[in-house]
Amino acid sequence: MNNTNGVLILLDDMFNFENLIQSHWNGPYAWGIQSLKIDQEILSLGKFALLECRAVLPDGTSVNIPEDVPPPPAIEIDENLKNETLFLALPLKRHGVADIVEKDNVTNHLARYVIEECELGDSNAGSQSRAKLNIGQLRLRFILEHETRGEYACLALAHIKEVRTAQVVLDDEFIPPNLNCHAVPKLSGYIKELLGLLRFRGEALALRATETGRGLAEISDFMLLQTVNRFEPLILHLTEISGLHPESFYREIVQIAGEFATFTHDNKRPIQFPPYIHEDLQATFKPVMDDLRQAFNGGFGQNVFAIPLVYRGPGRGVGLYVAPMAETIVRELLNQAHFVLAVNAQVPNEVLHHEFPKQVKIGAVEKIERMTRRSLPGVRVQVTRAVPRQIPIHSGFTYFDLDQKN
Repeated sequence: MNNTNGVLILLDDMFNFENLIQSHWNGPYAWGIQSLKIDQEILSLGKFALLECRAVLPDGTSVNIPEDVPPPPAIEIDENLKNETLFLALPLKRHGVADIVEKDNVTNHLARYVIEECELGDSNAGSQSRAKLNIGQLRLRFILEHETRGEYACLALAHIKEVRTAQVVLDDEFIPPNLNCHAVPKLSGYIKELLGLLRFRGEALALRATETGRGLAEISDFMLLQTVNRFEPLILHLTEISGLHPESFYREIVQIAGEFATFTHDNKRPIQFPPYIHEDLQATFKPVMDDLRQAFNGGFGQNVFAIPLVYRGPGRGVGLYVAPMAETIVRELLNQAHFVLAVNAQVPNEVLHHEFPKQVKIGAVEKIERMTRRSLPGVRVQVTRAVPRQIPIHSGFTYFDLDQKN
């Protein structure tokens, strides 16, 4: 754009650039959030507002808040509102209808632009002149699910669960339509979770692969390890690239789920997952992730059951957990079972491996207090070298063997 002698000149390159942009965004599912930052402080006041938002609306309009356009005015959420989606909305372009409204005359709520004045510098070399121009600024607003949206291009931003004591509570499980999985905590969490499951299962299978004399089980484990090794680098790659489209991620994980169905489903066939729905990514991804979790957490053959640990509160400065079981079951398990303790802590694995066996004390519930008081040793534990294939593997957990000879 040149400003020469007060004349505004638009170059052909501008129109070519616009065509290039349009051709780029005309593909399927080419709209959604690229980055999003909700004003968390104003939620406590019963309102919703944006700090940042880069997105493409369903009609192809690019939005960049606050760099190119200010955020819409905050919307006050009624205290009785529950389970509603909140949208960023822009009036649709209507053929034969004026799209622009004066700033002082905003009664036309369906005008797409409002006139704003801006000052631009001359791009000619050596020129210091500046000119004031009128531009059309997008008239963005927030709309709730129950409101009429037919004449707006709408992009879902959040799902409101409820308003609790003037605090707007958002649904953490909600996945808005987006163009970048890493911009949505739920989707980025799925990627990291899947990588953790693959890595943990792969390490366990690799250790077992060095064992011999296990016949068909050894062959099955080797084939499973081969499958895990194929997908782990792929998911690692997905964690590192920017701009990962959710449809691309979905395409990969349904293939992973299909391959693991060979090892985990009784009929050796994958279940029929829902189609990809860009407007409802929560319903799209949840069944696939549930199936993958089931596969990793016990689906590879299971001859195991969990013994829940019930917290009984502090006892002499330590936390006391009890595993309630009938005496007959305990006697049977002690004779033939292999006990494994799963532990999760917010410390590095190396610290957990070294410190946990020194700090934990395991024994009969009627003796544990005396053991603690007299500093008597309990059942010895050590880091599990190879997690038995029947045990469900949970991302972030470390597994310890209990000494069966104690």
